[in-house]
Amino acid sequence: MKWMVKVEKSEVHVLIYTATHKIEGTYFMHPGSRLIDDLNGHLKRFIPLREVSVTNLRDETQVLFKSDFVAVNVEEITLFSPGPDRQPRREKRVALGISK
Repeated sequence: MKWMVKVEKSEVHVLIYTATHKIEGTYFMHPGSRLIDDLNGHLKRFIPLREVSVTNLRDETQVLFKSDFVAVNVEEITLFSPGPDRQPRREKRVALGISK
């Protein structure tokens, strides 16, 4: 049996830096939570991002690739910040499949 659970998430534009890359994308976090609390409370090694652009830190004009989805290893993150708009863009219901 599979149940679908709707979870409220806020859509936030973020900037992530690693030692070699700048990553811009959309991160989905729990509404009302702070970005740092949401990131620190993440139990997995990777965080999902949508609408992603990855550039080389040595030449930020060089876009290495764009993707609809990227999973970023949290252990590689050196800086994680809200993007220029700094406010959640909209609340979104995200469906999670739960098997029983």
